[in-house]
Formats: sequence, C-alpha cells, structure tokens
Amino acid sequence: MSEARSAAQLAASIPVRVGETLPTARALEDAAVAAHAPPLVSRLRAIDLRYDRAMAALRARYQQRESRYDEEWPDPPRDIWGLDAIALVIVAVGVAVVPASVQFSDRINAPFAAALCAGALLVATLLHGVNALRSRGGGSVSNQRASSVVGFDAVAALVGSGLIVWRALVPRDGAPLDSVLVSAGIAATCGIVLILVWIDARRRGAPERGRVKRYVAAEASWREDLDVEAGELAARSRNEALAAALELADDARAGLEGDLIEAARILRGRDDVPYEIATVFAEAPFGALRYDDRV
Repeated sequence: MSEARSAAQLAASIPVRVGETLPTARALEDAAVAAHAPPLVSRLRAIDLRYDRAMAALRARYQQRESRYDEEWPDPPRDIWGLDAIALVIVAVGVAVVPASVQFSDRINAPFAAALCAGALLVATLLHGVNALRSRGGGSVSNQRASSVVGFDAVAALVGSGLIVWRALVPRDGAPLDSVLVSAGIAATCGIVLILVWIDARRRGAPERGRVKRYVAAEASWREDLDVEAGELAARSRNEALAAALELADDARAGLEGDLIEAARILRGRDDVPYEIATVFAEAPFGALRYDDRV
C-alpha cells in the first residue's frame, strides 16, 4: 500500500481558483490528515457528510424560490463593444494631440493640431452613432455597458473644444483665433451629439437596470433566512472539525499543522496562485475554509 500523499506534495500542483477556496482547502486538509492523523479521516468525513447533506437541502430550497421568479430576462446582447472601444482610443489620441503640439510646435502648429483633434472626434462620434443604431434592435444591455464610454467621450469632446481655443491663444506658438474656430465648433458639436447618444443609451438601458434591481432585491429575500442557516451550519461544522483536530496526540497534531504550513508556503511560491489566497490558507485555523457560510 503506497504512502499517503502529504498536503505539501499536493500543494505543488493542486488547481486553485479565485473564489473557490473550499475544494482546495478540503483537498489539502484531507491530504494532511491522511498522512499524519489517519484516525481523524473517518471523523472528518462524517462531519463533511452531515454538512454537505444539510447544505444541499438549503440550496434546493433556494432553487425552488428562484424557479418561482417569473420575470423574463432579455436575450444575451450582441457583442457590439468593439466600435465603442475603438472610438475611446481615437478620442484619447485626438484630444492629447492638442496639448502635445505645444512641445512640437515646429512640426504641428495650432491649426493643424486643431484639425487633427476635430477629425478624430468626428470619426469617434460616427463610430458611437453607428453602434447606437446597431444596438436599437434590443441591445439594451449593450447600451448600458457602452453608455459610460460614450459619456466619457462626450466630456472629452467638449474639453477638446476648449483645448483647441487654448492652443490658439498660447503665446508665441499660437495662431489667429479664426483659424481654429471651425475645428473648435466641430469638437463642441461632437460633444453635444455624444451627450444625446449617451442620454438615449441610458434611456434604453433603463428597463434592463430596473430588471437587475428587482432581481437583486428578490435574490436577497430568497437568501435572507437561508444564509443565516448556512452560517450556523458552517460554524457548527468548523467547530466540530477543529475540536476533532485538537483531540489528536501532540505529535500527530504537530505533523498535521506543519504539513499545512508547508503547503501554504508552497502555494505562496506559485506564480499562478494570488498571494492573498495563499495567505488565507496560511492564516486560517484547521477546518475554517472547508465549509461555505452562504447558500
């Protein structure tokens, strides 16, 4: 019969997923128990079995409540994020050209910088407009997701208009104000148009935001009493597991604790494991991460 694999040996290769510490904690503690405290194995399994059965019953009650929620959710939105992302980059570059041109006035004069900025803002506005038109067929979620970017670009366009005027008034390297008025007007117009696009996107995203708020409120009501029961169940199971570990002989408990400490050290050294997660494993008492306290 082969020797049981220790937690430290397992820690070198065990998958660790963010937000899913329970399976990893159980696997490491089970390995440490099997290697250093075999009499604790059956006791720990009995605690786990009671917890798992009780938690399954709580989750079944949660699913029953969820199944009675009859409000329809919209179809998944089409992926129309690309044009808004491209527009965001174009706006950033276009607006940045104006103040940057002061440092390169021998290559980019004020009227040319103003024209570049206005042209970039015009292209970005067209991209946002196309995206808004494409999403009118029911892409309210997409509109909600993109509206913050449209709002940012609207403000950036208005700022760009002001920067164009400022660039013309810079001493020595400026230009006659009438040489940039058209560009400033285009930038301001783009800002106003984007504000209208943003308002439209927010308006069309309002039903979706309402559905999300209603679902969040309903979901909280489903969980309210179940999470209390789950917390009590988890606390009881943790206390039982820790009490069982504390009843071990000193040498067995020392081996168990040393193995888990070494496992946490190995997890900290792995590039694919966030340091915060490895720290949680190192600091948590035995059994603390084995049981979820939420349904």
